[in-house]
Amino acid sequence: MIAEADNALIAAKARLAEAERALEEFEADQDEVDPDQGALARAKLRARQRTLHELETEAEQIDRLIEDAEGEESEAKLEYERKASRQDEYRQKQVVQTLLADTAGVFDRIADAMRRYGRTDFQRALNATYSRMINKPYVLEVADNFTVRATVNGRTRALSQSEKTALTLAFLGAVAGLAPQYRNLARKAELADMGNVRIGADAYPVVLDAPYSPFDETYAGTITTAIGDLGTQVVMTVSKAALKDLERIEHRVGKAYVLELKTSSDGGPEGIFENELVRWRGKDAPYVTIDESLKDAVTSVRVI
Repeated sequence: MIAEADNALIAAKARLAEAERALEEFEADQDEVDPDQGALARAKLRARQRTLHELETEAEQIDRLIEDAEGEESEAKLEYERKASRQDEYRQKQVVQTLLADTAGVFDRIADAMRRYGRTDFQRALNATYSRMINKPYVLEVADNFTVRATVNGRTRALSQSEKTALTLAFLGAVAGLAPQYRNLARKAELADMGNVRIGADAYPVVLDAPYSPFDETYAGTITTAIGDLGTQVVMTVSKAALKDLERIEHRVGKAYVLELKTSSDGGPEGIFENELVRWRGKDAPYVTIDESLKDAVTSVRVI
C-alpha cells in the first residue's frame, strides 16, 4: 500500500511541476499579449490555476494517504511483534512442558526400579545376614510393602522371641548396607545395577544397645560372629559379662571404651562395695572404683 502511494505521489508531483512550469511560461507570455486576446488569456489563466490547485490538493491527499499507510504499517508491525512474542512464549512453555514430562518419566522409572529391584536386593541381604545368626532352614520373604515373613519349604513359620530379635538385627544390617548404594544409584540413575546391589564400604553405621540381652547361650556365638557383618561400622553397648562372647571377634574391633563408675561405698548402687576391673585384649581397666571422698557417684569414659 505504501509503495502504491509513493508511486502516486511521484506522478502527482510530476504533474504539479509541469503545471507550475506551464503557468510560469504563460505568465511570462502575458507581457506581450494582444488586448483583444485578454479575455481568452484570463480564461486560460483561471483554467491553469484550477489545474494547479487540483494538483496541489491531490498531492496533499496523497501525503495524508502515505501518513495513514505508515501508521497502519507501524500498528501492524507492533501487532506482529506482540503475536510473535506470544508465539515464542508458547513455544518456550511447550519446551518446558516436554522437559518436565521427560524428567517425570525418569523419576517414575527410578521409583519403579526401586520398588521392583529394591525388594530383591533387600531380601537377599536380609537372608544372608539372618542365616549367619540362626542355624535353621528359614527363608525370609519380603513382600512388596517390605513386610517380612519366615518360611520353611514355602510355608510360613512362627518365630521365637530370640529369632524375632535376630531378624530385627538382620533387618537393620540390610538397611544400613544397602541404603548408601541406593542413594548413589538414584543420584546417577544407574537402573541397570539395581537388583544386584552388594553392601559397600560406605554403609551407614549400625548402633546396637545391649544386643545380647534377648538371647541365651545358644545364640550368643552366632550372634557375635554375625554382628561384624551388619555393616562396616557397628557401635554396641554391652555389659561386662558379654565381653567373653566378643573375644572371638576382637580382631575386628577398632576401639573399645569402658564406662567407669566412681563412687563411695555408701553412695553407689546397691550391692557394689569393692573395686572392679574389666579385661579386654589382655589389659585391665577400672570398671568400678570406690572412693570414700566422693559424696556423689560420677562416671567417665576412657579408651581401653
